[in-house]
Amino acid sequence: MRRLPALLSTLAVGALLWPAPAAPAAAPKPWATVNLCDPAGHPGAMGVRVGVPAGPGSQWIRVRVEWYDARTRGWSLAFGGDGGWSRLGGGRGGVRGGNTFTFPVPAPGKVLLLRGVVEVEWRAGKQVRRKRTIRTSNGHAKSAGGHSWAQCVVPG
Repeated sequence: MRRLPALLSTLAVGALLWPAPAAPAAAPKPWATVNLCDPAGHPGAMGVRVGVPAGPGSQWIRVRVEWYDARTRGWSLAFGGDGGWSRLGGGRGGVRGGNTFTFPVPAPGKVLLLRGVVEVEWRAGKQVRRKRTIRTSNGHAKSAGGHSWAQCVVPG
């Protein structure tokens, strides 16, 4: 019986020295960013790039652009700013896609402030298995092809 306490104390010390199992990595989340904003060769254009991780079905996106109304201090869907639903991938791996929209350049002295809102769905046939709505954010330059902004400012 004397061996039992010694064995238990050895196991207790071993448990303190043995590394705890690593926590599972967080599942990747979809992202969206403005990767094109009023370039010289394409005035009034805004591009939204989206990254969608693998999931429980094919990946679908709907990219929309909203403009900021300073009078109401709110965001509204921009006229012509709905890219509709498009299928990006089959769900086995992460995919990227997006849309480019062109808006009229505002009058001199005015500014058009835009942002993207993206609906992401993972579908199995016609059944939606998972969905998320995300707004454009910065910090995705490498994945987006060089540029990454949360919003786009088009000066008049």
